[in-house]
Amino acid sequence: MRAWWHCDCYEPFDAECVAWQRGQRRSCRKGSAVSRGTPSHDRTTEAVAKLKGGIGPVKSKEVQPYKCKKESTTLLHTGVHEGAITILQWSHFARCCSLGISTRSSSIGARGRTMAQKGCNGGEHGSSKAKPPPAPAPVPVLIDCDANLLHPDLVADLDQLIARAQAVGVTQFVTPGSTLDESAAALELAMTKRGICFGTAGVHPFHCHAGPSAAELKRLAELCGRPECIAVGECGLDNADGFPSAEHQLPWFAAQLDLACELQKPVFLHERLAFDAVKAELMARQPKLPPVLVHCFTGAPADLEWYLDFGCYVGFTGFLLNTKRAATLRAALQTGDVVVPLDRVVIETDAPYMGFKRCRSAESENPKKTSPNVPSALPRVLAELAELLGVSTDELTIATTANARRLFKIDPLPLDAAALGQ
Repeated sequence: MRAWWHCDCYEPFDAECVAWQRGQRRSCRKGSAVSRGTPSHDRTTEAVAKLKGGIGPVKSKEVQPYKCKKESTTLLHTGVHEGAITILQWSHFARCCSLGISTRSSSIGARGRTMAQKGCNGGEHGSSKAKPPPAPAPVPVLIDCDANLLHPDLVADLDQLIARAQAVGVTQFVTPGSTLDESAAALELAMTKRGICFGTAGVHPFHCHAGPSAAELKRLAELCGRPECIAVGECGLDNADGFPSAEHQLPWFAAQLDLACELQKPVFLHERLAFDAVKAELMARQPKLPPVLVHCFTGAPADLEWYLDFGCYVGFTGFLLNTKRAATLRAALQTGDVVVPLDRVVIETDAPYMGFKRCRSAESENPKKTSPNVPSALPRVLAELAELLGVSTDELTIATTANARRLFKIDPLPLDAAALGQ
């Protein structure tokens, strides 16, 4: 009979676990004593064998079936303690289980797949002839609410940028239009990569070199009225050096706000050093004003507080990782001086802008550079914001993705639905 070993905090486990390698006893990962015992895990071993052969249902005290609420996926779960996780599961369940949305199921389906069983010591159980691969770590499901994919620094490598971003969990992208021509291109991109890229239509304040003509306003209205257009903008006011005068910016901004009110599409707002003027324009259009996203917020904490009180969504970028420039904003978030409701937050890279140290670490080319910024940097923005707000990355992932979907009416990809339980 094969030797069995067990630790004090867990049930007996098979000799093929890493606790029994080359005839040597291994220590429990949690520091519990490990001792030799008699085989008492036969029912679990039998259940594993049955599921390998596609036989079910299986009932066992040690093996409890669980099922994802939204997907027809089932696993066997030890249910012993935190850290002793999967015995058997179907595809996608690891993600559901990791987010705590599994429910008990009364039976196990006939198409179960064997996955890695992890015990206290993190070892693997299973047949020595065909050991199953370890379950992959859950991948976040994120939406980059501003990725300027048509920028000359990014467009040449577009497919690869999207693939690398999706590999780290950034599954969908909002590409804003900053000129009439770029808006048309953003909507075409949305049609080409339907369900992955989403376009807006607008004129950025940097391009407001003169007031809008009747022909320009007509074309803008046509672009914003297209079903592929999820928001009006990027529009707004910017008093930074090098930008056109306010007398040229304001007519464009006012016209785009009026268009958003008429179409009831969200406003994709750009504001820098122009809070009072933007505030006045927004308040003048209540109560007809649709939802507003204050994208790439870099302003004062008092401005942030007003935007949130007004009901705006706020987008945060890698600006938060610039500890010197963003010191005041970081402090306000971290201390709670400004209370940020999680149902009003989205995240964005604003690529190729707003780069930061190691923002290109997922890229094969120039991974140590800070420019151009790329969509694969979004998980770093998420982690930094989560730390400042004092919430978990899982909680913030769910919140920001749900907010982006609600704001822009973005449907999840099938894989997203499985991971978030939607």
